[in-house]
Amino acid sequence: GVSKIIADWEIRKNAKWSDGTPVTCADFQFALDVANAPTVTIANKDNYAIVEKIAWQDSTPQKCRFHYVPNRWDYAQIGRFT
Repeated sequence: GVSKIIADWEIRKNAKWSDGTPVTCADFQFALDVANAPTVTIANKDNYAIVEKIAWQDSTPQKCRFHYVPNRWDYAQIGRFT
């Protein structure tokens, strides 16, 4: 067994992109996919590498469940998608 942290994050209901489109968990998944792509170079790639997966229900697209591996005490501080 691998020790993990599973954290539920909820995006504010009024969070929108500049075009008015709501911010959803799918946006975070896209950022994770891009950041972890082998052809992409970004600062602090470790911030993305610790996220094993992001899950959400279609009925609640602003409630995200992040699975962090390895189990680190500072997951909430380093796991920022900036």
